[in-house]
Amino acid sequence: MRKALTIVFTWVCIVFQVQSQDLHYSQHVNNPLYYNPALTGFIQQKARVSLMYADRYRQAYSSGGMKTSFGSADMNFSLGGPNRRSFFGLGAYFYHHKRGLNAVTDNVAALSASYRLMMDEDFRHSLSLGFNVSLWNRSLNINDLQFGSQFDGMMYDPGQISGENLSFAPQNNLNAATGLVYTYDSKNTFK
Repeated sequence: MRKALTIVFTWVCIVFQVQSQDLHYSQHVNNPLYYNPALTGFIQQKARVSLMYADRYRQAYSSGGMKTSFGSADMNFSLGGPNRRSFFGLGAYFYHHKRGLNAVTDNVAALSASYRLMMDEDFRHSLSLGFNVSLWNRSLNINDLQFGSQFDGMMYDPGQISGENLSFAPQNNLNAATGLVYTYDSKNTFK
């Protein structure tokens, strides 16, 4: 049975385009809207704002490094009722990511909405369903790329024609995502 599941999973990953976690967003706690739209407004306060900037990997990407700017804001609204058991969340995020000397640039802007239901009288169990729509843009600046044919054996000459026939038009995509989060809080030590 295990081998059959492995074969099915492998087939699904080959047939459909599958994407994993982004390398530059391994700290999911700091940008929850990016990872799961059900976390929009999933806070005890009324509002949350997050801003992050990272500049790293200069050894691998020359002096340009890998630079990422991320910002998000979300809030929750109680839908009323005697127990205030339902909440609605609204939020937005953006990120700007550059690899190398502006060679590859990603820009993303997204809007998120969620609905959270407290499932019991003691507010221990909750279920949140979220939805997000994002606009993604990727561009490539070919002028900043270096090729082996521009190396004359002694030094790199950026003025030398590379001989590469590259054409890359900016790409724009509209993406949608859904998410689901279940939580349990014992009110003591376990959450």
